[in-house]
Amino acid sequence: MGADLLATVDGSVFTHVLTETERATGVLAGDDDLALWARLADDGLPLREGGWVRCRRFSDLLDGGTALHGPSGWLAGFEADDLLEFRLRGGALEIELGSRPDVFDARVITVGQRFSEAAVEALHRYAEDPWTGSGALIVDVLTDLAVEYPGLFDEPLPPLTSMLLPGQFELSAGYVHLPGAPRSPAETAGLANGEIVKFALIRGALLTNIEPALPLRLLPESLTVLNRVADEVETAPLTEQTLKALLAAAADRDQQGLAVFLGARSALGGSRPLDALRLTEESLDLAPGLVPALLDAAEFAATRGETVRADALLQRAGLTPEQGLRPALQGLLPHTVSTTGRNQPCPCGSGQKYKKCCLSPRERALPRRAPLLHALLVAYASRPTRRERLGALIELAGGGTASACVDLALFEAGTAAEFLGERGEWLRLDEHSLIGRWCQTPLALYEVVHVIHGHSAQIRPVPDGTDPIPVNDGALAGWVSRGDVLLGRLLATGAEPRLFSTPLRIAPGRVPEALALLADSPDPKSLAKFFAPNA
Repeated sequence: MGADLLATVDGSVFTHVLTETERATGVLAGDDDLALWARLADDGLPLREGGWVRCRRFSDLLDGGTALHGPSGWLAGFEADDLLEFRLRGGALEIELGSRPDVFDARVITVGQRFSEAAVEALHRYAEDPWTGSGALIVDVLTDLAVEYPGLFDEPLPPLTSMLLPGQFELSAGYVHLPGAPRSPAETAGLANGEIVKFALIRGALLTNIEPALPLRLLPESLTVLNRVADEVETAPLTEQTLKALLAAAADRDQQGLAVFLGARSALGGSRPLDALRLTEESLDLAPGLVPALLDAAEFAATRGETVRADALLQRAGLTPEQGLRPALQGLLPHTVSTTGRNQPCPCGSGQKYKKCCLSPRERALPRRAPLLHALLVAYASRPTRRERLGALIELAGGGTASACVDLALFEAGTAAEFLGERGEWLRLDEHSLIGRWCQTPLALYEVVHVIHGHSAQIRPVPDGTDPIPVNDGALAGWVSRGDVLLGRLLATGAEPRLFSTPLRIAPGRVPEALALLADSPDPKSLAKFFAPNA
């Protein structure tokens, strides 16, 4: 179509503001304002003053973008920030100094509408096949406009970038996207086709603040999308202006609750846990069935020792006794029936009176609360703001080592210390002190010296441990054997220590390597690489 396109657009003019970099290098960006001329310059485009303009893709001078190269000195007569007019006349390109058009006439509306339609179509194509990309190629849209509306570009318009950006489009590498449109399949993994479109529209509305009612209307339609958007808000908190606009746009109490919840997630992302707690409770007062808010409120309640309420919130959110924090909470909930007297020894074996231990969840012995503390640390490490840290360690370690990588993220990477900094005031003093001890506990090697299958094991430190350490962990005792060497973190509980994170079984030939690594105060990435199966 080269010759036909050349004839179709002859007489057209596109404007572009010259940058300092372009003037200094003699190279023009060809992805946006000059995209149509860049396409024609693939085979070379003659200049009226002499010489040729040629297009080069992935130019190092323009951070990998499309570049228009001309003869030496072809831009020397212009200054940075000049508005230049690039007109094709008689098959040759003319460059002149232009004046900035302030009038946004009907042609600007036509251009904006066509780009909007193309961006929407691109988003829907992406929803069908994410590998197609979520943007419309700018040069294709310009070509279609030139063919459909002859003469549309015969008089100068503002630069394409200035026409599109006020309309809240996003321009990238020669493509135009709707705001919030995903740029890679990883951003929408796990979303169905229709959910991808909703997710992008919601994200765009939050980014631009143009349609604050749109997220409130679309979010309740899919729990998957709601969770994804809430996670993004926690990672990139919304501005106060956006949050106020959302609340003002709410049409009922459910929408008000949703707006307040997004404020709570923004507070979490901004390291304001008290505000997050307050806003989460407010959101549930307004929208009692908001599942992500129920889960957050349960996490906060469990951290504050409100175990009964935490479990009730998780039940309201639809979690079974085996899901989320519920397994760690079960041992802390009050028994509905007990024949033990208040002043008798607690049946849990703590040595304390029943009324001071399991009769009152808040007074349960520290060893009974330790598993919940560790589960809360794991939940904190899995929150959106820290998920990337954990994911990077898992990627380095390879499959089958996720639990060990969580342990690295908690203690070597500092996540547990951050938990104490943000939520430590919610804990009891003995809980705060225990987690502090955990943060000082190093990884170590242990040899299994005795196993009662499915019940308990005894381990000793390697290389010079003598006294066996009992570990009453049925899951661990279900897969280890006498003589195995394990790499793990033995954490204090106030009674017998526990290996809360699944330890790694180390091949005998790698024991010296592991000892040398541990002796060198390794960083979490070095340890994760050691965890890799083929390391």
